[in-house]
Amino acid sequence: MAWFGTRSVVDRSAFVEYLRHEHGVNGKREALVEALLDLYQSEGIGVAPNGRDEPLHRVCPNCRECWQERRGREPQDFTAGIALPWIGSRYAETRVAVVAVNLNNMGGYDAQWVVQADVRRELQAGSKMAKRSPFGWVIGCYLDVVTASLAGREPEAAPREPATVAECWEDCALLEFVKCSPATASHADVSMPSGEMWSNCGPFLLPGELDVLKPRVLVLVDKDVAWNTKVLLQAPLVQNVPYFDRLMVGEAHDRAELLCLNLDPPFKVGESSGAKV
Repeated sequence: MAWFGTRSVVDRSAFVEYLRHEHGVNGKREALVEALLDLYQSEGIGVAPNGRDEPLHRVCPNCRECWQERRGREPQDFTAGIALPWIGSRYAETRVAVVAVNLNNMGGYDAQWVVQADVRRELQAGSKMAKRSPFGWVIGCYLDVVTASLAGREPEAAPREPATVAECWEDCALLEFVKCSPATASHADVSMPSGEMWSNCGPFLLPGELDVLKPRVLVLVDKDVAWNTKVLLQAPLVQNVPYFDRLMVGEAHDRAELLCLNLDPPFKVGESSGAKV
């Protein structure tokens, strides 16, 4: 990790300063960061009094149950802490939040921020496979459609170029439904949460995170995230994001099913978007 990977002991003020310096965090964005850090520390999963980023598989109140099926796959301590959601520089204006499954073989406060910096850098260079995955480009194309619809513009009918999509990530927040990341045999494998992680993690933290972020629309990635979040929040589907099916035709992403949930009644955009990519 760019920040925690070089430090065995940290403190909160130094971490916030790191976000200011490395990621340009200030103003409303910094206020959201501070509120999320308050939430995690109130639940006993933030930076501990000794200054260490505590591994979730030891300090989360649900850890014994959640890790029963994943014993022996605990990640290294410095990649096992809670990951602060990525918050784009324009998120306060758009309030579109993406909820994905979990991080892959990584964690710690800065994990999402390090990944996003790398993904946007590779997208800007023209790659659709940032970090060896189409996730950044595919979901970025979807964000382009959603934010255009929110702004009252007709979205593009064709997939966007990677460099254009890179900017779309500045419009959103990105967080994970499951916070733990069981280790895999190799980085070619995908970290898979246990059944108990799916049952426990969403109700434990997601409502509090969304209360801080106050999104108007949630973009849910993966059929399990879509189903679990919809059940948890009892929120209606957003109506029809234009051009979504045509936008994603031919761009396979087998694990994903994308849904939009409406958390802001005034938001209106056509009929439900339960399309696969």
